[in-house]
Amino acid sequence: MKLTILFSTALFMFLMQCDTAAIKTTCGVAIPTEELPWLKTKTNELKQTSLYELGQVYIWQTEYNGETYFIFDNCCPNCDSVLSIYTCDGEDVSTNQTISDYIYGIDKSNKDVIWTPENFSCNL
Repeated sequence: MKLTILFSTALFMFLMQCDTAAIKTTCGVAIPTEELPWLKTKTNELKQTSLYELGQVYIWQTEYNGETYFIFDNCCPNCDSVLSIYTCDGEDVSTNQTISDYIYGIDKSNKDVIWTPENFSCNL
């Protein structure tokens, strides 16, 4: 009995000292493309596009003034497209000039890509 208590106490103390990394959340969820209903709907819509079939569309996220933004982007060399920018609640803020200027000015080599097609062909 004493051995069981001693072993249980040692195991408990060992487990309490383990460094468990906190789960990183975005907009209050761990996997935004699956857990934010509006974003899941948007990714399903992207799957119906030719850019998806070509592997040239993706979603990345960034923060600006403490707010998270999701950017729908592509690497289509022949497309003259405008980025779509959304807030955590799915509000389209693409026409907000201040946010758009910030997004367009970001060093894209450091972006946090959160969703790509299986055949992703962009060089980021």
